[in-house]
Amino acid sequence: MQPILEQMMQRTKTTFLSEHCEVEGHEKYQLMKLSNGTVLCPRCETERKNEAIEKKNEDLFERLENRLRHAYLKDKSLVSDKPLWDAGFKNYVAEEEEVVKNKRYINILVKRYLSGEVFNTWLMGDPGVGKSHLSMATIKNINEYGAKDKKCLYISVAAMLRKIKSSYGNKESIYTEDYFIELMGEVDFLVLDDIGSESGSIGTDKKATDFVHRVLYEIGDMRQGKSTIITTNASWEELEGLYDKKIISRLRSKIELIKFTNTTDKRIGGCLNE
Repeated sequence: MQPILEQMMQRTKTTFLSEHCEVEGHEKYQLMKLSNGTVLCPRCETERKNEAIEKKNEDLFERLENRLRHAYLKDKSLVSDKPLWDAGFKNYVAEEEEVVKNKRYINILVKRYLSGEVFNTWLMGDPGVGKSHLSMATIKNINEYGAKDKKCLYISVAAMLRKIKSSYGNKESIYTEDYFIELMGEVDFLVLDDIGSESGSIGTDKKATDFVHRVLYEIGDMRQGKSTIITTNASWEELEGLYDKKIISRLRSKIELIKFTNTTDKRIGGCLNE
């Protein structure tokens, strides 16, 4: 039986030349002349093909990683109101003057986030004005058009705290305090939706529990140097009365504020998710 190389040479009409490759380390390899007249070194060609395969695999792996990061928002987020996933800038009804202004402003903030700026955004106002809708539209926009190596997450504060409490009596639950703190600490962009409402104490003299303080303090600590978008129905005074000032101080640093003071409740007309 003829050697495989000779069989291949016969099929492709390839011949070895007397010259050897001049590439350092390849001097012992005779050059080959293909049927189309191309002259190459078998060692150089093998390395070239291996590099091409490696590059292709790297590109595939990078695309897979980007796809997983893109899906991270939907897979890892905790959203109480499932229809909120349909929220976007296009279906945010902006007719009142304040709403038009706030929608325009948050679009500017999205562009700043996409350009790489790091800051916190607070959306404050009464229930039903569209804060959750705008925060979801914002995080979805960043996830879609931002750098694909960035992770985005949307967390309903009240739902998160309920999950953590439930884990205390369920050893099989993954939704522990450490799980959420680590999850929210590692992402680049985070929405904390409806902070303050979890205690049901807005407008009263009640204080948040030690449990809530501990969780929010850890989150605020982990979010230093990262972008967080926060929605709340409470005023600054109510938040400072509800929580330890250190918690609010951490989340209030380097902020942009969007306030709704003259906007009507849009949920009554079925226009928005809130």
